[in-house]
Amino acid sequence: MSVHAVVPLKALAVAKSRLAGVLSAPARERLVRTMLADVTAALLATRGITRVHVLTADPGLVPPRCTHLADDGDALNDALRRAAGHLTRAGARAMLIVPADLPAAEQSDFALVLAAGEERGIVLVPDERGEGTNALLLTPPGLIAPQFGARSLAAHLAAARRVGIEPRIVRNAQLASDIDDAGQLAELAARREARYEFLQSGAG
Repeated sequence: MSVHAVVPLKALAVAKSRLAGVLSAPARERLVRTMLADVTAALLATRGITRVHVLTADPGLVPPRCTHLADDGDALNDALRRAAGHLTRAGARAMLIVPADLPAAEQSDFALVLAAGEERGIVLVPDERGEGTNALLLTPPGLIAPQFGARSLAAHLAAARRVGIEPRIVRNAQLASDIDDAGQLAELAARREARYEFLQSGAG
């Protein structure tokens, strides 16, 4: 099965704005770039993923070996719907949507999501709160319209059931661990991984 991964990425000027109280703008930019590199590296290493795309308005943010999907400034879900159409025309059998802020994710975690997918189906990975969606696998890419936003897990479940599909739900600690608030940022800093050492240096 030809699976194309899509990683949406906001403009750096607005990315991770919730962390403005604890990180300076340059540190937030570095955080976003570092997490994006981690996520795309794990996706590129995952057997079964044919190509990794970054959906962004800035092609300069796209890491090596990834493909740029242009974001023309539409709302996220509209941009993802357009991406699904583009990937379908390009021959993709499935689309895996993954946010750029999952620094703990590894190829084995994404492999679990792919393994849960069926010939035609939907796989959902909840966030830590059990309200958001931290990964969405659609086979085929346009099976349902993406429903990212507040309480997106329930919205995706409802959309799937409207087309007669009961989604598979994969609960995975690494994929559930995103970076949206100061507490999650502190947990990331506490891991003391070399590429995140700048979080220890009073960048806020």
